Amino acid sequence: MHLSPLFALLHLGVATALVQERAARSYATPYSTPRAVTMLDSIIERQQGIAVASSVKTSVLENGLLMMGISAMLENLNLSQAQTAKYEAYLDVVTSGTFPSLLNVTADRTTPLDEFSVGTQLVQQYLKSGNETFLAPIHALHQADLIRNRQLDGSYWYYVYTNVTTQDGLFSIPAFHSLYAREFDEENALAAYQTSALQFSNIVDRCLAHSGSNLLYHGYDPTRSFRSWGNLTARGHSQNVWGRAVGWTCTGLLATLDAIPDVPATQVVRKELLSIFAQLMTTLVRTQHTSGAWWQVMNSPNRTGNYLESSATGLFAYSMLRGTRLSYLGTVESRENGDAFTAEEYRTSAEKAYVWLGKNAVVEYGNGTIGYNLTVDYYVAQPLKQNGLLGEVGFMLTDVERQIAKK
Repeated sequence: MHLSPLFALLHLGVATALVQERAARSYATPYSTPRAVTMLDSIIERQQGIAVASSVKTSVLENGLLMMGISAMLENLNLSQAQTAKYEAYLDVVTSGTFPSLLNVTADRTTPLDEFSVGTQLVQQYLKSGNETFLAPIHALHQADLIRNRQLDGSYWYYVYTNVTTQDGLFSIPAFHSLYAREFDEENALAAYQTSALQFSNIVDRCLAHSGSNLLYHGYDPTRSFRSWGNLTARGHSQNVWGRAVGWTCTGLLATLDAIPDVPATQVVRKELLSIFAQLMTTLVRTQHTSGAWWQVMNSPNRTGNYLESSATGLFAYSMLRGTRLSYLGTVESRENGDAFTAEEYRTSAEKAYVWLGKNAVVEYGNGTIGYNLTVDYYVAQPLKQNGLLGEVGFMLTDVERQIAKK
């Protein structure tokens, strides 16, 4: 018997209602251990992310995000010596599990751009440790980068779909492209930074909604031939605004700004990226649901089967908190970039999202571990995914930023 996506969502919601109710009741009570720590301990207990699973289409991206989350905790939280050793060891396991999937340049050319998120983390780990075993996959990814398919306007194809560019790749390729050039190809670094910025500006030019919402449609095909998206518009963009794809753009902007040094030669590039970031964050505050979450399909809140989605909500909250901490938001300078809110307003929006996640998405299993719920794989046609790393790590990153703010 075939079940509709909406029925499947409701069924899973009933199945976990009692667990979520317990989590909601307890969430208002402060925890002695940061929730990011408890979540990572739970991920380790479940052995998540230790290898790339070819059967899971988001597996490589999950690993890249998990590596980013573990690194953020190691760098920013006050951990015990035992915790530090435990998390460093698990980061090593996750990292080594990605190597086999990255060393084939020919294969890397036709896989989704997701693997470049791992590449960014490998470069950062190499810079910290000097471990030369990281260099082989780093340089293999660079060679793949050079031969990836691109649009005539310079945007990368996300995958093998001809002429299709989506926001999904913005978390991965711009940061790696910039960081590699900064560390290994200084002569061409400025051109690389400009290419990275172009990935974001092309999405804005092609996918920004002209209806007044200022949301970004999922992606575009300038030839208007990708019929999986239905009838494409004159600009070739898709018809839907996918929440998590917008989340990849937010986090990708932050990662790319991390990779591009703040020096006189890069001011034009950085200002362009900062302006896109500020305007996008402004839009997210305005489109936040009263509950604190955001819709999976953001331009169709009343669509049958649509859902308040947790991984996008976590990525948005993290981006607001980190953007505020780095003075990308809520400042006089950010106002000049199109920012419409104060730092306190961003923190309030992010905290509202974080509380919603704790009450509705974080699952208490009663054995000291926690998990995650309410993550939809793609639009509203796929079932909810229990304990998905994309949601879990978004929550971790948000809590890390909250812990930093408390120092």
